[in-house]
Amino acid sequence: MPSSNDTSVMIDVAMAIMFILSGSLILYCLWKKILKKGKGKNVTTTDFNSENDIFLDKKTQEELIETKSCSVLLTGKVGTGKSSTGNTILGREVFKTSSSTDISPCIVEKESVMYGNIEMTVVDGPSVDPAVSNDSKKLQELFQRFDESLQLVPNGFDAILFVLRYGSKFTAEDVNTFEILKGALGNDVLKKNGILVLTLGDNFLLDHLNENYVVEWCCKQEGRFRDFFEECNRRVVLFNNKSNEDEMWGCHKLQSLVLELSTNITKCSY
Repeated sequence: MPSSNDTSVMIDVAMAIMFILSGSLILYCLWKKILKKGKGKNVTTTDFNSENDIFLDKKTQEELIETKSCSVLLTGKVGTGKSSTGNTILGREVFKTSSSTDISPCIVEKESVMYGNIEMTVVDGPSVDPAVSNDSKKLQELFQRFDESLQLVPNGFDAILFVLRYGSKFTAEDVNTFEILKGALGNDVLKKNGILVLTLGDNFLLDHLNENYVVEWCCKQEGRFRDFFEECNRRVVLFNNKSNEDEMWGCHKLQSLVLELSTNITKCSY
């Protein structure tokens, strides 16, 4: 007669066998399901969504991997960190940066970056010297640079990024810069396509500790800065172009705003 220990072992073995048989049955049924739905096709690992255990047809696969595209144009007053912001968005040093206030010759450049299945085209447009408004020849040359920028993206820009420096006083020069930009790109460009980009995000965090506070901070400002912020429908992004650790939150926020604008019919085009 078997002892109690032997009986316990036999029960454990029996349960293990039942578990293995049950697992085999489940795998067999699942494989039959795949073969049935994949009849007439070459079933590969790309045809099977392991997360949801659902067989994906070709149309669904194409929808899942479809690449979306969007485009942004960088501009702003000279010395605000425009080109550095472009390099942060791209994740690599592409656009030439300079601490000099001399904006000639102005080189317009275009590059692209992939965020998952989203291809973002970035054009480093011309910097604006507010003094050009008093020189008709230089103003005409500046407008030509903007025309060149617009021609680089024939389908039009989803967003125009107006770069400002956080902590710098918003002066009459800045107001004049915005008026020049509106003259070059259209009076309604802020409302339809404008996003304010504040550089020196590291200084903002020292003052306020939270990058998400930037919208509230802008709402508390007064004067023409507040007017332009409202004209952009309160679209604003904070960028820290010096830190690899902090740069991504600015890129993620920008990506969200640009995709939102990309659904609009109206684009900024030549």
